[in-house]
Amino acid sequence: MYYPNDIEEVCFDQTHIDKVWDEMNKVIPNYFQKFIETEGGNTIQSNTIEKLVEKFGSTSTPKIKSKDNNKILESILKGSIKDYEQDRQVYLDILNLEALDEFKSDVNSFKNTILKNQIPIIRKILQNKQAKELDKFRSAFANSQSGHLFEVTSNIIKLAYEWSNRENNIENIDTFEDLKYRNYSDPFN
Repeated sequence: MYYPNDIEEVCFDQTHIDKVWDEMNKVIPNYFQKFIETEGGNTIQSNTIEKLVEKFGSTSTPKIKSKDNNKILESILKGSIKDYEQDRQVYLDILNLEALDEFKSDVNSFKNTILKNQIPIIRKILQNKQAKELDKFRSAFANSQSGHLFEVTSNIIKLAYEWSNRENNIENIDTFEDLKYRNYSDPFN
């Protein structure tokens, strides 16, 4: 299920990571500004409106209200938190070590019922047939081994529990080595 099935060795090289981060820093400010201008994708940018007016041959100038970026960002964040809170309990109920211990005896049901139908983000991706960019994920999910999905999910949850109990939390991670990653061969040991 890993996308694209293998992580290249270069992805663990700190020099490569730094180069990728530099590229991201070039794009993120523009992306963030567009995100604010479109109110999180719920409106269109004023320059797009102007292009549409011109394309349709209108002679009037569109009235564009000035926007308060702080209020827009606050609204986006509040909406995102509200959406998160609506789904949060489902994740807490299903993605915990106790529940996983029950699911390990039927990994096919875990994949095809629990992950597919009850985990909100996976359910929404699998049901959203209009978003063609998600086709690869849907295909990979459909073709993934149930046991492998269960193992990966278990590893992520164990890692989350381990990190939540660590003194050095995520704020102190600057490099891959700082992750102190270890391979979990048995998710319940």
